[in-house]
Amino acid sequence: MSNGSCMKEITVRDITGQKRFALNDVPKDLSMAEFVRGVLDNTDLPQHESSSQQRIMYRARLEREGRYLNPEENVGVLQEKDEIVLQPNVDAG
Repeated sequence: MSNGSCMKEITVRDITGQKRFALNDVPKDLSMAEFVRGVLDNTDLPQHESSSQQRIMYRARLEREGRYLNPEENVGVLQEKDEIVLQPNVDAG
């Protein structure tokens, strides 16, 4: 894979800021949904609610722009050294 097809350095953290992960060589053509799944599969962030065992869905927030990334957007929208915050998606009701 050529150097131009990967993001060299992205930081991902949880909403509290207590857990922070540095990621390198992330393919730019990966969707944000695939990216988030990959992060969850390779970190100790909770994937299920402790009380109901329902799967926790996460949203990815791009700190630089202050917006949530669409799951269909590609990693290529990110810039080197961007910080992504993973926030559990809470459904009211």
